[in-house]
Amino acid sequence: MQEPELPDGQTKPDGKTKPEEGLEAHLQAFADAVQNEDVEAENAAIMDFWQKLAETDREPSPWLQAMTEAHQCEAAFDWKGAENAYLRATTAEDNTNLQSKAYDSLASLYYLLGRDDPALEATRQANRLALIDPLNVLVVSAFVSEAGCCLRAGDITQAEQALNEAFARLAKGPMDHLLRVYVLVQRANYSIKSQDLGAAQSDLAAAWPLLEPHAEFFFAAGWQGAFAFWWATTASLKEGEGNAWKAMKARKEVVARRRIIAQLPQLEGPYKHNNLAVALRDFGKSLRSVDNDLAADVFKESHMIRRSIGLAPLDES
Repeated sequence: MQEPELPDGQTKPDGKTKPEEGLEAHLQAFADAVQNEDVEAENAAIMDFWQKLAETDREPSPWLQAMTEAHQCEAAFDWKGAENAYLRATTAEDNTNLQSKAYDSLASLYYLLGRDDPALEATRQANRLALIDPLNVLVVSAFVSEAGCCLRAGDITQAEQALNEAFARLAKGPMDHLLRVYVLVQRANYSIKSQDLGAAQSDLAAAWPLLEPHAEFFFAAGWQGAFAFWWATTASLKEGEGNAWKAMKARKEVVARRRIIAQLPQLEGPYKHNNLAVALRDFGKSLRSVDNDLAADVFKESHMIRRSIGLAPLDES
């Protein structure tokens, strides 16, 4: 592999919009996002559509109230409050897709807090619910997330099964290119864990032509996240090959992409900042492995970011 340097909704007399009205705009937003291969926008449009369906004359819906409270708690570093609100959201509406989204958010919170076992369980719950009334982009993403949680837990067999399910649901057209990148890169991670470095290299090579044309899509968090994911996995591959120098260069690329994402105003909450802190920690470890004195400054920045979101510094061993 060559190294890459409906019409608008009508209002009722009381000024509120009926929940079944005004849905076409959300569907059109989803179609536009798919056309632009922007998974972040796709998910936002789906969320808007679900919210519209969940709304009644009593707005906001219980699900939206719980999710909003969870986000507010996260902003205040009230992790227990956020957990309780997300748990409430999982049962607030009789809608499996809304429940799936709540569990997915809960899994992200658990992972943020280093609680990998409950993160895996919440991810599996999200996946189970997503399969009841499937939206392909969400189901594939759920299986990719489940595979990642399984790999962190050392469950190689379950990770392989989740990846097989993800591949089975991938469409072949350009609208699924971003999803395909995530699945391919996650399978590369699986191959690295399985010590099949050749297979990992092949999947990374297959993902790059789909990824590279979007290098300057700086406002598309989905694509920038995919670049960060690709470079992080490439770094793991180089570490597996014993090439500390190339691994360090790849970790530097991860940091560059995570800095872009951390500055995107459409993303709220602590997650984008934590991802940057993790990337910096990993970069610092790579710098240290090649005796680069910049490691101390990189670790220090990672510490500062973690403290700014109410979390202790990451383990650097």
